Amino acid sequence: MDSRNWPAEMMGWAAYLRREAEVAQCTTLDTSDRTLDDCADAIRTLLEKARQAG
Repeated sequence: MDSRNWPAEMMGWAAYLRREAEVAQCTTLDTSDRTLDDCADAIRTLLEKARQAG
């Protein structure tokens, strides 16, 4: 991989994954403005809801 294209390639890959998740109606977690602890709490909440539902 050419290191000069790396940021653009990663952004393209991220966009692809977001579209795929949307099509599959998956829950996504926007981590851009969250701390690691905040993300971990959100994941725990999602897992707990999934356990209760299933």
